[in-house]
Amino acid sequence: MYKILITGLPSVGKTTLIKKITENYKDFVIGFWTEEIRDKNKNRVGFRIKTTLNTEAIFASIDHNSKYVVGKYKVDIVTFEKLALPVLKLALNTENKITIIDEIGKMELFSNKFIQILEKMFSINYKPIIATLPCKLVHPIQKKIIQENNVKIFNLTFQNRDLLTKEIFSSINNFIQ
Repeated sequence: MYKILITGLPSVGKTTLIKKITENYKDFVIGFWTEEIRDKNKNRVGFRIKTTLNTEAIFASIDHNSKYVVGKYKVDIVTFEKLALPVLKLALNTENKITIIDEIGKMELFSNKFIQILEKMFSINYKPIIATLPCKLVHPIQKKIIQENNVKIFNLTFQNRDLLTKEIFSSINNFIQ
């Protein structure tokens, strides 16, 4: 296992899978994931970033004031970079850990610093990475990443997610042994 990319439609379970990986392999992973924030009526109102360094913050919200917008969400790039970049820089310099990146999507890709660190990480053939990508690739770095060597793409669906979870866990088990 070197680089696993998980793609799929929204709400299919990409982040849930990343969280399962993080929980089950907490001593072997380093990185971040994003979670939806919902209001009392269950309406999605933003996104929170959480890291394996036990830091978290809201980085996208309908209430933020930002020029970076995806749909109805305004993205706080400074907050995103403040949490994501340190954990990814640490991952770059740490051996025998799997880097977790959820997600390489529109919101995160407003950050040029994030793009630069992605390019570094994906150019190192032996650096193990598990990352999520949206189905629709709109940014050149997304298209570049899927063409790198040692990349395996898993298209997660409601029908195959249990099977793919087992396959990805098997790859991780082989790596950590």
